[in-house]
Amino acid sequence: MDVHQLALLARQPSAVLVERRSFWGMPKRGLALILANAMFWQPMLVQAEGIVVSGTNTSLNQAGNGVPIVNIAAPNASGLSHNQYQQFNVDSQGVILNNSTNQTQSTQLGGIIVGNSNLRGTAASTILNEVVGANASQLRGYTEVAGQAARVIVANPYGISCNGCGFINTPQVTLTTGKPVLDANGQLQRFNVQGGSISIDGVGLNADNVDQFDIITRSAKINAELHAKRLNIIAGRNDVDAQTLNPTALPDDGSAKPELAVDSSALGGMYAGSIRLVGTEAGVGVRLAGDLAASGGDIQLDANGHLSMMQTAASGAVAVKASSAEVNGPVYAGSSLGMTTAGDLITRQNVAARDALTLSAGGQINNTAVIEAGVNADNSRNTSGDVTLSANGLNNSGSITASRALQASISQTLNNQGATLNGQSSTRIVATAIDNRQSGRILSQGGTVDINASQVLNSQSGLISSNGTMTITAGSLDNSQQGKLFSGSALFRPYFRAVAQPVGAYQR
Repeated sequence: MDVHQLALLARQPSAVLVERRSFWGMPKRGLALILANAMFWQPMLVQAEGIVVSGTNTSLNQAGNGVPIVNIAAPNASGLSHNQYQQFNVDSQGVILNNSTNQTQSTQLGGIIVGNSNLRGTAASTILNEVVGANASQLRGYTEVAGQAARVIVANPYGISCNGCGFINTPQVTLTTGKPVLDANGQLQRFNVQGGSISIDGVGLNADNVDQFDIITRSAKINAELHAKRLNIIAGRNDVDAQTLNPTALPDDGSAKPELAVDSSALGGMYAGSIRLVGTEAGVGVRLAGDLAASGGDIQLDANGHLSMMQTAASGAVAVKASSAEVNGPVYAGSSLGMTTAGDLITRQNVAARDALTLSAGGQINNTAVIEAGVNADNSRNTSGDVTLSANGLNNSGSITASRALQASISQTLNNQGATLNGQSSTRIVATAIDNRQSGRILSQGGTVDINASQVLNSQSGLISSNGTMTITAGSLDNSQQGKLFSGSALFRPYFRAVAQPVGAYQR
């Protein structure tokens, strides 16, 4: 086009430049302000939801429906994507952790989103979300991993609260107040827990779609229902292995200890396939006022302080270890049940197991309820239940029954006044003194009774009875005031040096 043609076109009416004072009926100045605001507030809208990135390796975006998207940092050679935040909060609409290497990715929370260009074709196997700002995290919605599934870790030393939180497309979730520690190869090695608390509140947590859910903190508060497949709660000032979750308690540094390592309110039940709860801090107790139910495995409770537990049931084994413990609700194990305390063990409600039941206390065992082995889940009885008791002393005012063998080894006094000790196939008791007065009953309805004690008090309608052989080895035996010894076998062998009153022994 030569200069003459250009001049001709410029003179045409259609070529005249006319200033437009409005667009779509809107003044230009107003439209410009709206566009400027939109451009300015687009990233701030994501931050207003409570996610503020620290550093340049992680970026923020939004799905078409407004759900925040975190374009996670590229993973290292160990598959770890390390993302740091000044604050990390999730509201009810949720958040998407973009682990997609595709151009576009379908998500449950945000529909179709653009893939994460940070990844450069390699998805992460672990997404670490570390909060480095001094702000606790509030998780009130779902966190979804877009693209390849990955382990999700939220680490915030200032605390984490879950109220209606959940997770999508992840096999393992870890909430921790510990600082993540990486080894020389960039692999997550451990969590260094110095303080902080994690709470489950409000409408609780549903992690039934996650293979493993972990809480690693100095103290945990369960004030609402927590549902999971495999649940781990590790509390205390520890170094915790990031893979095995085995804790190593740190030396006491004199810092203030929490009142409780784990505090579960009456509304804070824990329901999972299996449950492991560990409190390592010396003298810091665990209070479980809510239900504890493992529908597909074991329950393991380990407290380095006093343990108080309510209703507890497992389809597998129940293993309890504590400085001292009290059972304030019924406990049932679908296989074996074991409770070990350095101090006293108090059972105020029924304790039962299908198979072996073992109670061991460095102090006293105080039972006012029913302890029974050989109880099936449908409440029928089997013949494979053994009860083993060991303690400094036993105060039994309830009933302790084994469908097979009952064995008690008591360093000092076994007090069975008005109570029952019964082993269906055998009952064996070793103690310094046995008090079976006031209608106490020591029985073996289908087998033998073997008693070894310095003193046996069986007066005032006490009853020691066996269907088979009875052997009593005692320094003294008081069988006065209608005390009774019954044996169903010709091999009735009472051995003792002194008798306060006539023995009154009978052979059936």
